[in-house]
Amino acid sequence: MPSFGTIPQRTVKRHIYAPAHRAVAGSGPGFTQETETELRMLLDGRLTPSRLNPTIAASHGRISIRSIDYRSLIELVLRSTCATDLGMVVGTGTVQSEKELRSVISAVEWRLFFEPGANARVKVRAESNASRLYHTGILKDAMSEILVAIGCTESPEDESTDHAVTLRLTNNRLQIVLSLSGERLWRRGYRSSLSAVAPLREDLAQAAIRRALRFADMLPMSGGSLSTGFDTVLVPFAGSGTLAFESIIALCDVPPFVFRDNSHTVASSGYAFERFAFGVPPSVAWLKRRLRSRLRDLFSGMEKIRLRLVDSYAPACEASTANWDQFRGRITQAIASSPSGPEGTAPASPEPPIDLECLHEDVLVHDWRSFLAQNGGTVFLPLNPPYGKRIRTSESASIYQRIGRRVDALAADRGAIAHVAKGVPLSGIDDNRRPRVAGFILCPDESSWRAFMRAAPSLRSETSHFMQGGMDIRLCAFRNR
Repeated sequence: MPSFGTIPQRTVKRHIYAPAHRAVAGSGPGFTQETETELRMLLDGRLTPSRLNPTIAASHGRISIRSIDYRSLIELVLRSTCATDLGMVVGTGTVQSEKELRSVISAVEWRLFFEPGANARVKVRAESNASRLYHTGILKDAMSEILVAIGCTESPEDESTDHAVTLRLTNNRLQIVLSLSGERLWRRGYRSSLSAVAPLREDLAQAAIRRALRFADMLPMSGGSLSTGFDTVLVPFAGSGTLAFESIIALCDVPPFVFRDNSHTVASSGYAFERFAFGVPPSVAWLKRRLRSRLRDLFSGMEKIRLRLVDSYAPACEASTANWDQFRGRITQAIASSPSGPEGTAPASPEPPIDLECLHEDVLVHDWRSFLAQNGGTVFLPLNPPYGKRIRTSESASIYQRIGRRVDALAADRGAIAHVAKGVPLSGIDDNRRPRVAGFILCPDESSWRAFMRAAPSLRSETSHFMQGGMDIRLCAFRNR
């Protein structure tokens, strides 16, 4: 009987490949809609063939996916940029006592996932709501006993891990979710250097970018590159570069697996599903090749994007430059490993079409138009100014007012000045290609938000909220009128 590793193929097919699965995706606080929208888009345009038609429902910050095949789940893991985690439901049952708890956990076919004697590190998380077993420690202890019995080691919450299991008990109904990613999906793998006191998590940055793109009517509904929409990405207060790199991921449709997939082989250690005992489906290698080829084709037809990072803090410039080298290097490796024709030759120029310049300048002193090209074009402007521990609270409103004035100057005359100089009347330009400014700003309180809005009357805006580091942050998406 053929097998995957030490597991018979018949067993793998019965439990993994043949059935329709349930899955759970997490999202950043305040960004459930963006995560759900992206997952729907990926499922509608998935590359993996399937006979199933999954359904998605969001509730209380979690997204439930029903009737999905395992291979499609893997595609979501490799491509999702907003989800914090994506896990497969491997066990369910009614639990009102410790005996019933252990019975439900023991019923899971753990040998499919954890090879005996491999000493896999597993992080255990537990939640309990409106249930008799209200103490999460009871849930974790029961799961830990099973892990020890099958030769695994429980990994502390603050350490890296091979696998993660979440026990979620609600109204005495237990759901056991096995993470397909292991480490959180927002741990992209391109950020090796930090410079900020409280850097923005990658998934929160990506969701904020997508919210701003939706407001600017630039969010894709069926995948593909957005690069033709923006000539320049300008990132004042660049910090370690997270907003810049996540903007490129969104605008160029870069699949995030390329940053974790160091070896570009099926045996890569980037995700938990690649370490399951039953092995990795051959379709995963096929899917990675398709995604790399797709990225190569998108880049080959793209006009160059100007990426301008500006910060007044020298260590931030150094950090963003170091992170860019790693970010670009991983993309370059992905493109270079993708065959570009029937003969399987690599592309002649695998470099991403991005012109990076990192400027050590005081963004509160300079006119931001000086950071841009003089021939017009459309600018995407993600802004995460210093707040909280990074500045004194009394300075916040003044700083946001000065930022608002600079954004207003860009929004008011960016397109008009450039095209009049070239003798092209604005009335003769297609609205989709009309030079404009779009982006967002994160505001830590009402006073800073009001100061920014009053200083930028040339903007149309939409304000929403999310949580970051225990703070209620206002996300103001904007575009010029």
